[in-house]
Amino acid sequence: MKQLVKRPRNTIQDIQEELNRLMEETFGEFGIGQLEQRTGTQLGSWRPAIELFEKDGNLLLRAELPGLDKDDINIEISNNSLILSGEVKEKEEEKGQNYYKSELRYGKFLRNINLPLDINKDKIKASFKNGILTVDMPKTEEEKQKKLKIKIES
Repeated sequence: MKQLVKRPRNTIQDIQEELNRLMEETFGEFGIGQLEQRTGTQLGSWRPAIELFEKDGNLLLRAELPGLDKDDINIEISNNSLILSGEVKEKEEEKGQNYYKSELRYGKFLRNINLPLDINKDKIKASFKNGILTVDMPKTEEEKQKKLKIKIES
């Protein structure tokens, strides 16, 4: 009789995934010192938290963007990616203050989010309320009709 062998919890793949997560949290999605080509400023100062999910035939993205106005946020669709960027600027009157602790994040951000399915680019809607950006992206008709047929082998 064969014995069941439990998969070790910390496989190489698990360790790699954890290292990737730690590197992204520490240095941002773009690595240390990557510069924005247009302005020469460092990107990846911080990364807004996001949720990407499907609901009622639409792909929805939610992003936490506290301290921003809707005019400070840029959204672009390129190929099969949504590019979210902007900047949280430190208030001028607060510069030079003697802070004892500051955990607020300032600076530019850029998120390149791969979209898992095709969307109708002409019907995208975005709203921004209470620091939460919501981008509603309807799936294309072709995407809605896609079915994955799986052949059963004998």
